Amino acid sequence: MARDSMDQLCDKLIKIGSETTQHLFGSPEERKAFDPALYARTELSDDFLRTLPFGGYLADSANFNPQKKPGQVDDARIHMLYVISGVVGALSGDKAKFPSSSNEFVAFHAKLMSDTTAEGFKEEILKKVCIVAALYHDIGKAIAGERHPYEGFHMVKDLGQVEMVEDLGQAPIVSGKPNKPKKLSASKDFRTWFEEAIEIEGIKGIEKEKEANYYFRFFTKLLRYHDMWGNITTGEASMVMLSSAIDLDDRPPGAIVFLGHLLLLNLADQFGTKFLFDKVDRKPIKLDNAKLQSLLAHWKVVYKVLEESGGNPEIVHEMLLKKAGQATETVDRLYALLKESEINIKGKTDVDDILKDVCGGRYYAFCEDFGVMRLSYALRFFRELGKMANEQNKILPPDRKVTPYRQASLVIAVLKRILDTYEALIQANKQQRRETGIEMSWLSRSDKVLSSIIRALLGLEREAALSWIDDEVSAYPCD
Repeated sequence: MARDSMDQLCDKLIKIGSETTQHLFGSPEERKAFDPALYARTELSDDFLRTLPFGGYLADSANFNPQKKPGQVDDARIHMLYVISGVVGALSGDKAKFPSSSNEFVAFHAKLMSDTTAEGFKEEILKKVCIVAALYHDIGKAIAGERHPYEGFHMVKDLGQVEMVEDLGQAPIVSGKPNKPKKLSASKDFRTWFEEAIEIEGIKGIEKEKEANYYFRFFTKLLRYHDMWGNITTGEASMVMLSSAIDLDDRPPGAIVFLGHLLLLNLADQFGTKFLFDKVDRKPIKLDNAKLQSLLAHWKVVYKVLEESGGNPEIVHEMLLKKAGQATETVDRLYALLKESEINIKGKTDVDDILKDVCGGRYYAFCEDFGVMRLSYALRFFRELGKMANEQNKILPPDRKVTPYRQASLVIAVLKRILDTYEALIQANKQQRRETGIEMSWLSRSDKVLSSIIRALLGLEREAALSWIDDEVSAYPCD
């Protein structure tokens, strides 16, 4: 199968995305008849994906199923399909996937497109960049699921040093004899394929190459940071996280444009997230209004910071750090994390009361440290905690039930234990303008480990459970 050019690929992906939207949000009969697994296997087949740059890895990411569960064999490919559909709609400002009260999104989209043009970007080129990023955003899962944004970024940007691919564009026959395919570095091959679609009017030679390289860099950064906005709205990270996404930016006025398009990609990623699907037909629904409002509220804060700082990464970092360490911001973030974990705490006042009760005299120290703590795969653990508590409540007498208030107390106690354990590392990282990443995926790698720890937390062995969590959780400096 011949390789599509980037322009041809974008045309194909726009068609796939538009058709998927029509199937999902057309008539009820159309939605019911739509088989996303069959459609994804047909339109995004392994044979097709393997013709593209890094195609083997792309196909492997579409088949990502780490737990080898038969019922999840198509999940990654379907997610790829839905993210493509989501980004095609988001880029065009299509309201089909957004709640009826989405006028704020329309205003955000119009301002972003205006800023894009004002900053000298070519809107059509960025559209191609984002659509291809939707296809490639999870390619890092072919190497490691937990760190896939980093793995995907380095694969596309750096893997050419060790990975070689056949030059598919070379003629197969020379002088009547089969021509041995020439080998190219994978990254060089990808960059050449990518840059063929980028035409900068009036710019030639070295200047054109520099401009094309900038768009390529924009693309690789979308892969690296594609989950950032989602982590912020779930409470897993603070807005400080975004400052790292502009540290590498050598054209500071473009920070608003980059972070805005990153937000569009994240909206698409959320549209394709299984956890947010309709509970009956297991297909995407319009984005939750609360999530959309949260994203846009955070965007307004970041936009103001970028304007006031002139896009200077160090000033941006300091301004976001100051805000993230405030008590009100900490409570907002914890409330989002609890709601995302399906722990139905009544309101933010209760969260603040619990935080003061758990932390005592270290209330403000917790807020400052939590502002630079980035959680990874925490929701798996906290959602299971809430689920097991609610199951246990069905058989317990009223005076022994684990109320949402107590569930929230346990979540905050776990977070405080982690902060206390890594206090020295957190302070050292803060001095270097780094956040501290908290890797919690090992807590849910084994169902037996997960349930045992939670049972201990819910019972009378809380201290033993916290010690076990110490052994399963790890910390690292975030770039």
